[in-house]
Amino acid sequence: MVVYEPMQYRIQLKLLLSLFVLFNLSVVFLACDADTSAETEEQAESDEDTTTTSESDDDDPSTNSETDDEDDTRRENEDDKGEDEMTNNPAVGGDDNTGDDNGGDENSTDDQQQASADSGTMGGPCACDTDCESALGNPGLCVYGVCMQLSSNQSCTAGSQDGCAAGSRCWDAVCWPDCDTVSCSGTCDGDGSCVPTEETAAECDHTCSQVCPAPEAPPCESDADCSNGLVCHDSGNCVQEIAPMPNIARPTCDNLPSFECEGGEAYCSELIPFEPIRGPGYWNYPLNGETEADQYRSYARRDLVLLIKYASAFVDCYGADFPGNGGELGLGDMSEANGDIPGTRENQPGHPEGTHVDGHDMDIAYYQTNTANNILRSVCDHVDNGQDQYHCVAPPNTFDVWRTALFFGALHDSPQLRVIGVDGQIGPLVESAFNDLCEAGWLSGSACFQPALAYEVTNQNYGWYYFHHHHFHVSITGSVGGFSMIPTGLPRDFILPPKTLIRPSLPAIDPRASWSL
Repeated sequence: MVVYEPMQYRIQLKLLLSLFVLFNLSVVFLACDADTSAETEEQAESDEDTTTTSESDDDDPSTNSETDDEDDTRRENEDDKGEDEMTNNPAVGGDDNTGDDNGGDENSTDDQQQASADSGTMGGPCACDTDCESALGNPGLCVYGVCMQLSSNQSCTAGSQDGCAAGSRCWDAVCWPDCDTVSCSGTCDGDGSCVPTEETAAECDHTCSQVCPAPEAPPCESDADCSNGLVCHDSGNCVQEIAPMPNIARPTCDNLPSFECEGGEAYCSELIPFEPIRGPGYWNYPLNGETEADQYRSYARRDLVLLIKYASAFVDCYGADFPGNGGELGLGDMSEANGDIPGTRENQPGHPEGTHVDGHDMDIAYYQTNTANNILRSVCDHVDNGQDQYHCVAPPNTFDVWRTALFFGALHDSPQLRVIGVDGQIGPLVESAFNDLCEAGWLSGSACFQPALAYEVTNQNYGWYYFHHHHFHVSITGSVGGFSMIPTGLPRDFILPPKTLIRPSLPAIDPRASWSL
């Protein structure tokens, strides 16, 4: 029986919601503007709060500055990005919620709150987004069974009232109701916010709420319980079958560089060049118009640089005897020195607006087999009937799943990891490798129970489907602190909630098609 710790639950929800918000918020408020102006006149007459129902993702796609992962398809001169997707976390104070805090009197309090909460009001129970009232033009949002609202300030200060109605505070552009001003249907966390519980989440309908989990697939006991060609792993999960894990003893690696950045947010968020250009397990080679002397597309936050250097050294040591190329992993686009999208200096930004900015994101090659090196190149067939499809159209044929999974596992050691975006033919392979590596003790932590992996097997318009056949995308949150990113046992859908993002059709010519890889 999984115990959902209230504080951890809220942390992950706030992490998740900036993924949702990054995709949808700018579009939502464009849709709401017209309604809001009309409501203002009505409000002046009635002196009552008005409610506005708005679609989250159905405006002009060109206004969606952040689709899922940088490698989203855009128009000419734009690159990818599937950001986020995942989300910024606020650092939360206190450690008054532990695994033992969910019993006894607290449950009684929660039951009373549930019974007295008013459906549709802030903090009240809900099943759909339309169940939740709006205020100040802020659309209602059903967050795992608890009514909240989107903030009008996309860049709100965590814990402030920026863009929120009285009685709520903003984290990652979502207004979280204050427990002391609402009748909370969930429970109260260490910040005094009304947050969902396992019970409220069970009442949330993923078909009409954009931040609710789809039902989890039941565990398998045999291959017959799995579909779509998957097999039943010893862990009870249906996974894609891969070659057996290399029969190698796990080495001792005591001299890995630290991924932890000490010095505070200002220091850790500073954009620095990724130097030296070569180090243990990585190669920041020039590409997309860069030269050895001018790697203007290779600036990242200090904490992201540290994390990538750590993960590269991790694989360089632990994966030294794995089959495949081994050697250095190629690093791709990051940000420009001033935080701009790579290519902006040349008036050719290579990614969609709002992505690859301020050093939070990085494109990185996959580890490969039977190639000369591990630079950014396709690891699968991506052409069908002579037409480039910009994604894998067949299982990868030069993809080193074991080293790549080790790298991804090392990234999960940082609580700032937000998302790793991969191709839809690669994601299931990595998940299968995670199962084996975790079972064998090579990996531990959130990579084993809730990997921050995003991919689309079919195009569901989340933004991860295209342009991840030649690299994966890493994004981190800007928060620095000692919080746990993902609590044990939350459903996999928690990372990538259902949504109806409208994206432009694939451009006939995309700048990435001519990359010199």
